[in-house]
Amino acid sequence: MRKVKDPGVALMNEREMRLVLASAPRNVMELSERELKGMVKRARGMMDKYTQRSHRLRREASGKRMPTRSRKAEGDMNTRRKAALFRTALSRFETQLGRMERSAMRKARPAVRKARPAMRKRPVARKATRATARVTPVRKKAAMAKRPAGYSRRGPVKGGARKAQGFSSMKTQAHRAAQGRRTQARRDAMR
Repeated sequence: MRKVKDPGVALMNEREMRLVLASAPRNVMELSERELKGMVKRARGMMDKYTQRSHRLRREASGKRMPTRSRKAEGDMNTRRKAALFRTALSRFETQLGRMERSAMRKARPAVRKARPAMRKRPVARKATRATARVTPVRKKAAMAKRPAGYSRRGPVKGGARKAQGFSSMKTQAHRAAQGRRTQARRDAMR
C-alpha cells in the first residue's frame, strides 16, 4: 500500500489511517465497486464528524459556546486538517466510483447498438409531393428535433397555461418557487 504524506495523518487512529491510505491513487484502483461504496459512506461520515467538531471547537475558542470539557478549546486547526483529509479521500473515492460506473455503462452499450439494426424496418418508398420536395431531409430532421414528445400538428394554443404566465400573481408564484429552489441548493452545497 502506498503511503500518504501529510502531517494530519499523525493525528489519526488506525482505522482512520487505513481509510485515508486506501484513497491513495494506486490503492483506489485496486478496490471493487462494493468496497468503494462502503469507503464513500465511511469517508463522508468521518468528514461530517470532524467538520462539525471543528465548528464546535471554533465557537468554544471564541467564547460563543460553553466548553464541553474542563479545559477550554484553544483552536480547531488539527480538526480542520483531519476534515480536509477525509474530504480529499471522499472525492477520490467518488471519482473512482464514477469512473467504474461509466465504464460499466460503456460495456453495456455496444450490445444494445448491435441489437437495434435487426429491429429496424426498411424505409418505404413514397411519392414526392410538393411539401416533401420543398423541405430537404436535413431541414425536416432539424424541425422534428425541436418538437416536444407527443407533438401533434395543430394551430397555436390560445389561452390556457401560456396566458396564465402573463398574470402578475403567477409570475410572483414562479419567482418564489425559484427563489426557494436556489436557497435550498445553496444550503445543500454548504453541507
